[in-house]
This record gives sequence, C-alpha cells and structure tokens, in this order.
Amino acid sequence: MTLRAPFVLTLCVVLALPAAADTLTSSAASLASQSVASLSDSVSGSSQSSSGGEKKVAAGTYRVTEVAQAPQRPGKLQLHLEPAGEGAQPFVLTLDAQLAQREGVARVGALVEAQPRPYGVAFARTEATQPFLLALADAWMSDLDARALR
Repeated sequence: MTLRAPFVLTLCVVLALPAAADTLTSSAASLASQSVASLSDSVSGSSQSSSGGEKKVAAGTYRVTEVAQAPQRPGKLQLHLEPAGEGAQPFVLTLDAQLAQREGVARVGALVEAQPRPYGVAFARTEATQPFLLALADAWMSDLDARALR
C-alpha cells in the first residue's frame, strides 16, 4: 500500500461530507449518495493522455444526449455526454443505474459537471456542491483494491 491509499480514503470521506453538516444523519446521507469507480471502467470515447494512456476529460459542463443500458453490464447505464461549451470532446460515462436515477442525471437534457482532479475526475450535477461520482485514475484505484493480509 502506498501513501496515496490513506489520502484517497480521507479524500473520499472529506468530499462526501457536506461543509455545513450539523448532524450525523445528513453526513451519512451525503456519504451514501457518493460513488467511487475506476476511470477506465467509467469513461469511454474520451481523449487519451500522451503519458501512460490515462483517459482525460476536460473540465466543464456536459449535456446528456442519450441514456442507454450498458451492454453486458447489468445494473449499469451509459450516459452519452456532449460538451455544453467549446473545447471539450464528447464521451460516454458508465455508472450505476440507481445512482444515475437518484441523482437525476439518467435523462436526456440533464447537465453534468466534470471536474478533473489529480486523482481522477469528479462528476456532479451542475446545481450540486458535492460530486455524485469520483472516477479514480487506475493507479489510485489499485491502491484501494482489497488485498489478503499475510
């Protein structure tokens, strides 16, 4: 385990807790609405970085143009996202169907904000202050994988 794993776990907890939470209930509800996934499993059709082939998503607002069941991935949806502004490329975001429906992004016309971070990409509804999905870069995600202790 590298030094990134404790940082990632702390980061996930900090991002999941609302800044103005005054009760344990609201903090737990916020944590339950957060999801963490691998960037390589969540994003397709985006440009590749010149170093290491890591997928890149430009910061900005994206509009859902199509919602489809992910082929051979039960319980997953694919959101086809088109940039709302200039300078970004369209891509497909694959995520848990229940999460997408709960967050209100499983519909054509929904707006999703992509926020690249050093550890991956945070996805949020444009009107939300907290991300609903953290798509972690593979190197970061591998630090979270469960390993048998000896």
